[in-house]
Amino acid sequence: MYMPRTLFLLSILVIPVIILQPLTYGKYLLGPVGLTNPEGSVQGAKVTRINKGCDAERAGLRQGDIIVKINDKDIKSMDDVDGRMLKDEKFLKLLVMRNDNQLSINIGTGGDSRLQNQVLKSSSEKSKDAQFYYEQALVYMEDGFYRKAAGNFVTSNKVTPHFKDAKDIALAIYYGLGDYFFKKGYCRNALRDFKKAKMLFPRGFRNTEDRIEEAKICSEAAVGFLPFKKMVNVDIRGVAIDDVIFEGVKSKVNGGGSEFIKIIERERLKQIVNEKGMTLEGLVAGTDDFKQIAGIKYLIMGKINQIRLPQAKKSSKRKTITYKVKENNGDLWSMILQTEITKTGMYREYKEEVSITIAGSISVVDKESGLIVLSQQINEKNSDKVVWADDWQGNGDPIPASIENLFNNRQNLLSEYDLLDKVISKISYKLGNDILRAIDVQGDIDDPTFIDIETFLDET
Repeated sequence: MYMPRTLFLLSILVIPVIILQPLTYGKYLLGPVGLTNPEGSVQGAKVTRINKGCDAERAGLRQGDIIVKINDKDIKSMDDVDGRMLKDEKFLKLLVMRNDNQLSINIGTGGDSRLQNQVLKSSSEKSKDAQFYYEQALVYMEDGFYRKAAGNFVTSNKVTPHFKDAKDIALAIYYGLGDYFFKKGYCRNALRDFKKAKMLFPRGFRNTEDRIEEAKICSEAAVGFLPFKKMVNVDIRGVAIDDVIFEGVKSKVNGGGSEFIKIIERERLKQIVNEKGMTLEGLVAGTDDFKQIAGIKYLIMGKINQIRLPQAKKSSKRKTITYKVKENNGDLWSMILQTEITKTGMYREYKEEVSITIAGSISVVDKESGLIVLSQQINEKNSDKVVWADDWQGNGDPIPASIENLFNNRQNLLSEYDLLDKVISKISYKLGNDILRAIDVQGDIDDPTFIDIETFLDET
């Protein structure tokens, strides 16, 4: 009697022919599936039977399905389905043929409720979807929502490649948006849309590559840092504090900014200013006109009004503490009773505290318009405090646990230099971020409600 060859998808045959024994791989229990080779031209493994309620059946696998792929591996016959290849899998992705349609079945196991199945649509169904997105895009375009229209045209072209003129219209819209923003002076917005046009047509539409380069150059913001205006003369270890703050803020802007932020170094800035018969000192004092400086988008200027470095506050006092110890008279009775007695001890407690405060302001000026795009106050404080103890007098007893940490605490304050370094780091971080939020941004402007698409479509 002929018996068709049977394998187990997602399990193995433990006792030949007679018993089909499911096997647990890790935490996943999968029921047996009978397979045979399909008739006809389709290559794969045909499902001849499947246990009701097993994971494969719950995921959507049916008798008569022909498995053509498992986890992207081609299955040309039932011989390609090997229990060993499934042993360590936690998730199975099957591609099956059912009634001339392809079906993707994702199998999680152990009753996983997140199973997802998706029928791969026929070309006619895809065309219907593409037409839907295409018509939706036309409505958006008619209502003046060009960016939404372009997105729907792109989706239509993805669903069905080369669907009508969807790609050409999307390309024309993005190019048109880029052209609009470039003419308005919103160069980063223009760069974004020219790049989208380039993605749709990598070989180049019109002069897209040239427009991208123009938009990049236009998007660059050259930033010049003027020396901080000196209102106080305080140095630490020979370093002028205003210069240290200046360098800290500049470093944060330079390191945290986008590719479009270009810092003009002080020597180059000095050269540019001198070419106009001016000086950096004159710009800081306000006697020279910064609008005459060429090649700079923003000027950053500031001043330090106050630097407070008071002497450390020190205090010490004798303190008394009561504590308990186990009574020990050296006899057996006291050892058994473990009686506690209260004693009094004394120690000296020391406190020291120091702080540093820096106050001032910083401004960012748009050189062309003269408008102040950021005005920020500086008011940062950093302090350090130590509390410790010594000179324990406790009748020969050890230091009580409740105050033991005091005797192990740090006794030396941070140096003025360390305190200054921390407060300058705070100032640099905060001001640097504030400056970038003011100057390193894409233009806040709405999309146009009309683009002459026909002008650009002629060249797609």
